[in-house]
Amino acid sequence: MQQQISFTNLTQPDYFRVISNQSWYEPGKLTASTGEQPIDVAYTIIALSEFYVCFGKNDYLTKMTRAFEWYLGRNQLNQIVYNPISGGCLYGIEAKQVNINQGAEATTTYLMARNRIEKHQRQQD
Repeated sequence: MQQQISFTNLTQPDYFRVISNQSWYEPGKLTASTGEQPIDVAYTIIALSEFYVCFGKNDYLTKMTRAFEWYLGRNQLNQIVYNPISGGCLYGIEAKQVNINQGAEATTTYLMARNRIEKHQRQQD
């Protein structure tokens, strides 16, 4: 029987986390707890946005906001991943610090996530 990954599996009491790029997710097995990347957060936000559009449940908006806060420091390191000075996005979260490299993929996926969040905020106003 397959086990599904739910948003609940990805949320900790105080922050959102994504599956590590250091190991595969296997049901019933522990995965690495570091190596989170912005692309995975963005794809989660995009999926939640589509769920909201299809089903209209406000819970999806709440989950989108919680996931987006990962970029702003509500993550396992309590460190900001989006750089407001450069407008870029850092490569992700490692074991003890953020990866300070900034590149097109990380920044583009951050902007995709931000676009979705702002779209829904405008619709709510």
